[in-house]
Amino acid sequence: MNPPSGQDAAVPGLAPASNSLNGWNAEWVEQMQAQWEKDPASVPGAWAEFFRGFALGVQADLPADATTDTSTAPRLASTTGDGAVQVKADALIRRYRELGCFAADLDPLHIAPRDDAPLQLAAVGLGEADLDTLVDTGDMPLPDRAPLREVVTHLQHAWCGTMTAEVEHIRDPAKRAWLRNAVETRLAVPVEAPVQHRILRELQQATGLERFLMRRYIGKKWFSLEGGESLMPMLNELLVDASEDGVEEVAFGMAHRGRINVLVNILEKGYDQLFTEFEESWGEDFIEGGGDVKYHRGYSSDVITDAGKPLHLTMSSNPSHLEWGHPVVIGRVRAKQRLRGDETRRACLPVLVHGDSSLPGQGVVQELLNLGRLDGYDVGGSLHIVINNQVGFTAELHESTSGRFCTDSFRAFDFPVQHVNGDDPETCVRAMHIAFQWRQTFGEDIGIDLVSFRKYGHNETDEPTFTNPVMYAAVKQARPVVEMYAEQLRNAGVIGADEADQATRRLLEVMDEAQTRAKATPVTPVPPAFDDSSTWAGLNQPYELHAASTKVDRDTLGRIAAALGTAPDSFNVHRKLQRLMAQRGSAVAEDAQLDWA
Repeated sequence: MNPPSGQDAAVPGLAPASNSLNGWNAEWVEQMQAQWEKDPASVPGAWAEFFRGFALGVQADLPADATTDTSTAPRLASTTGDGAVQVKADALIRRYRELGCFAADLDPLHIAPRDDAPLQLAAVGLGEADLDTLVDTGDMPLPDRAPLREVVTHLQHAWCGTMTAEVEHIRDPAKRAWLRNAVETRLAVPVEAPVQHRILRELQQATGLERFLMRRYIGKKWFSLEGGESLMPMLNELLVDASEDGVEEVAFGMAHRGRINVLVNILEKGYDQLFTEFEESWGEDFIEGGGDVKYHRGYSSDVITDAGKPLHLTMSSNPSHLEWGHPVVIGRVRAKQRLRGDETRRACLPVLVHGDSSLPGQGVVQELLNLGRLDGYDVGGSLHIVINNQVGFTAELHESTSGRFCTDSFRAFDFPVQHVNGDDPETCVRAMHIAFQWRQTFGEDIGIDLVSFRKYGHNETDEPTFTNPVMYAAVKQARPVVEMYAEQLRNAGVIGADEADQATRRLLEVMDEAQTRAKATPVTPVPPAFDDSSTWAGLNQPYELHAASTKVDRDTLGRIAAALGTAPDSFNVHRKLQRLMAQRGSAVAEDAQLDWA
């Protein structure tokens, strides 16, 4: 038998089985083994020894009762003839890990296309008859050998459910293995009842605030989070993880969508402060013309997380140009890490919340990601969360980016991405746990694509059915995630029959009282910049226009110049620089002309 093109022929003195496994042509090897099984003498000696050893290894792995009851024992994978089950199973595993994201159940509206054709058994040459065959499971969290049926079920749950991930582009094998394990073992740990109660609470607060604003402030705009409310339990559980891991500060950067909700329900900006802005009764904005619109503002606060630990939170202000606020956040985090002496970069954590259209659409994102691992800019990794409405202004994904996902730019920098369905808040929280662990373990960026929808138009005053009628027909039929999750917990006996309704009514009463107070007694919506608890304590806002003295005495300048012109004895200065350094060092002493550069 002649080997296919590129294979070494069996010639005297050359071991025909010496090529690397990855270099062999699988079909040719299968044909060789089939020939050996018919007539061992018909193949070269080295190949005969290889196939004999392989057969002995397979026999050694047989279950104890396999020889006594072959009718009930699973078959072992064969690499012969048209079987090749193990080889094909390995190919199927690779496909799930690489392409499962295209078949995952990610769209809460159930209108986005899903492609599972590459994951069909027939696509790798397998059939229903192979499902009971025992195969080697490799690095999957399964027994070393398991029926192919169990392997497929495991892969479906891990990569094609309401969460999936892109990890196969990661070039570091250890990191890639860590991510695979995290994705494939996440369902083994149940979400405990206290966490479920917190998730429901965060969904109720998020939804309650949006509905209150929609009823009480008709005609105003604030870029509602409705449709993407699962962001809130994700962020709350992040604060729990961070505070338990020794993080001292979380610095948020985000665009407009959901900003009001995050300010109130995560950074604990008071309802009175928020409603003062909506009532337009704050003097700085509406009398003197200063300040900025409410969905641009930042904030800072000290909170106690649900873990009972303190955490300082900041949100940077953001201009209308969306992603341009994020480099400011990263610079702020870098400075705070330096002030803390945080050499491991674990004490101050940056969290950047993106829009699904601005992320691929603005070049500043590419520039920011490119700086991520450079020594002068490294912050130990950022957590990126995309509030994916599946529409940017009026353009849907296929009209606004050439990528398959809005997060495709992350792949260029070896950053992993998790995609998660916003209608499954528990899985959203699981994704956040993985993201935080990745960042703290490897000190690198990671993205979470929170696939959701936008209940209203680009803002609350737009009419989306003009431009996206099919999508908004589906939006109209979508149930709020808080209602679905409350029903799930009631059915599981985690909450009582009317517990969720009671909490919603109490929340409405609290907001109603706050609105009444804000109308009667407006409060300052942002904390004072220079109070005694601030980093900037001791500074004040007033300033004068008179010229300040910038003189420096001659002795001081002389010492500075001499230092600039001196190098340590152990440092070998380039010969062309020696003269320049000498001139700079003596310039003040010799009254030479100064080179201010």
